Amino acid sequence: MNECEEYKFLYNICSQLIKVQDNKEIFNTIIHDLCTSFGAIASSLWIVNTLDDVGFNRIAYYQSSQNVHSFLPTLDFKLTHFTAKNKLNLICYNLKGDCNFKEVTDDIHITSSPLVVKNELIGILNIWCNSEDPNRCRHIDLLPKIIGEIGHGLYNYKYYSNDQSKRIKKELEFAGKVQHNLLPKNLPEIKGLSIAIRSRMAREVGGDYVDVFKTERNNLGIAIGDVMGKGIPAALWTTVARAILRVTAKADSLPHLVLNEVNLQLFEDMAKQEMFLTLLYGWYEPFSHTFIFSSAGHHNPIIIHSQSGEYEKFNLKGLFIGGRPDTKYKSKGIRLNKDDILIIYSDGLIEAVNDQDQQFGLNNLIEVVIRNSFYKATEIMDSLWLHLGQHIGDHVQLDDISCIILKVGE
Repeated sequence: MNECEEYKFLYNICSQLIKVQDNKEIFNTIIHDLCTSFGAIASSLWIVNTLDDVGFNRIAYYQSSQNVHSFLPTLDFKLTHFTAKNKLNLICYNLKGDCNFKEVTDDIHITSSPLVVKNELIGILNIWCNSEDPNRCRHIDLLPKIIGEIGHGLYNYKYYSNDQSKRIKKELEFAGKVQHNLLPKNLPEIKGLSIAIRSRMAREVGGDYVDVFKTERNNLGIAIGDVMGKGIPAALWTTVARAILRVTAKADSLPHLVLNEVNLQLFEDMAKQEMFLTLLYGWYEPFSHTFIFSSAGHHNPIIIHSQSGEYEKFNLKGLFIGGRPDTKYKSKGIRLNKDDILIIYSDGLIEAVNDQDQQFGLNNLIEVVIRNSFYKATEIMDSLWLHLGQHIGDHVQLDDISCIILKVGE
């Protein structure tokens, strides 16, 4: 191809990429044209898995004839993961003699390029060339433009195609149902205590974690956490944290020991993914009306003293889960009197904004609870949720919102 033909070829690819949102088969056409125009023996296009971002799916593949190495399709898979893992950009690279590809005994030149859009790895483009072709690296100056255009086309397909959107929506709905089913449906019955729990996700799935359960000694275990981030990754971490905490807390271990264990179990994996979790865990002992809790960077609970109309906020500090492997947490005990109300919440509650960008705030939270303090926990929560909904209005909810309310009775 001369310069004019190169521009026509690039224009043709761009024209086809516009249509991929409605028809992914166009990628096969593009890879076929690419392989033919570059005189390559094979070419492939891989996309990062949509939801979990682990592994790749080959979305298009073409080989110029059947007279190619039988191991090439398998080698294509291996090369893709090798390129992604090592963040390489191989241009006309000879695999012969590379210790990572010992199965290659003949000269095979490969161009393997990561497709990165908006700092996100979207996929990998591979072009295989036979060493017998004297022009195997021709049009090399055109490659960056082609790689860039295919990258943007693949990005649009991943996030905006009709098929992908339907599949993602279906999978998110399923994940949302799974997460919703983890919320306690039948709250534990504790004599002299009314309990309310509520959680409202900003998306189909969220990063807030809320749980109440009975321990072996019939205390009430209470946990609330908030994973940095939203969506599927955050939801997975909340599920894992819930499982570890429940197993550790079941035997009435002191709250700080429970958080020590949760952090120990989660630190390595969370640190690798640069994620962290704020978490508060405590248990309520019904005979002494005592709440003992420990905090890993989460908002501390608030007590409303109904008889005096005053509130008390505690100040117990602790590093978030995933901060350091050797973090040691502390526990604090609170004695609750008759009609006292305990509020435990995620930051999404007080930071919820309206269309004037005004936060709901701690003062509003306390005012609503005090005004309804003569009701049981469920009625207090209903009123709080009503005021919160009125505050947010039609504004888009930016963060998950979760709350637990306990009220001590006779």
